[in-house]
Amino acid sequence: MGRTALLWIICGGDQEAIDRQRTLLTRAVTRTDGAVDDVREHIAGTESLALELSAEAIRNFFEVTLSVGARVLAIESSRRLAGETMTAEVVVAQLEHVGVRVVFAQPPDGNASSTEIRRALDLALSTEKLFRQARIKIGRQINALAGGKHGGNPRYGTLPGEESVLRRIHELSSKDALGYTAIANQLNSDGVKPRNAKQWQPAVIANILGVRREAQLRTARRKKGPHN
Repeated sequence: MGRTALLWIICGGDQEAIDRQRTLLTRAVTRTDGAVDDVREHIAGTESLALELSAEAIRNFFEVTLSVGARVLAIESSRRLAGETMTAEVVVAQLEHVGVRVVFAQPPDGNASSTEIRRALDLALSTEKLFRQARIKIGRQINALAGGKHGGNPRYGTLPGEESVLRRIHELSSKDALGYTAIANQLNSDGVKPRNAKQWQPAVIANILGVRREAQLRTARRKKGPHN
């Protein structure tokens, strides 16, 4: 199965700079990931995203990346992404946690100063929340387009990167006839990460397969009684 790559072209609108980055990033993607068969681009009309300066900029960055279902994200350099190396690493870690590979066409330069480290640690406290907000927003949009409810926690399998895991869960349940605990153990053994936890739990598998929801509905109907 092919993969989608997103080129983040960051410049002030100069066409020559846009063309240069497009070529540079395309080469970087081709060099590092041969499975990419769909290349898209997003042009940011600024010289640097400087994400540490704006929570809104961080959310927008995540939302754009997640909305196209990118599995590879190419940026010219970490300095284009953020003014500080440690800040860039914090943002990249959020994307890599859900399987989005980040490729820099130019290697990081220099080591972080103690001031940069302190600021990056402060950012780390808020970035996960911003990333979660972006994922929920995109999930709601996808869910609404699919005819689901526009609100609440998006159904598992609707966020980028979850569709293949959902198929794997159904295969383990139907073809291999594994129980919820065995499925959770298998996913953990394979290194597959759940949405909002460190490890898969049997209850989460049951929720995804709809078993717990059906049990709750049956219990509610029994309590309600035949004449209510």
